[in-house]
Amino acid sequence: MKELLEYLQERYTASEIVELLNEFDEDILRDFAIENDVCPRCSGDLIIHKWDEKHEYWGVIVFEPLSELRCSNCSETY
Repeated sequence: MKELLEYLQERYTASEIVELLNEFDEDILRDFAIENDVCPRCSGDLIIHKWDEKHEYWGVIVFEPLSELRCSNCSETY
């Protein structure tokens, strides 16, 4: 956190940094982490887990491809 604050001090005044941090939204951070394949819970790598799920559609057996992101460290899914 100290490194982040030092970086921000190079670009912003103290009052601007306080304003930025007050606007901090955990949902934005979570979305950013997931978009960049990083687990928001433990910072581990997110890996795509894919499988085909069997369903019946109008009497015909079909396979629906499904996927989820799974953390390689904590096994949390997104």
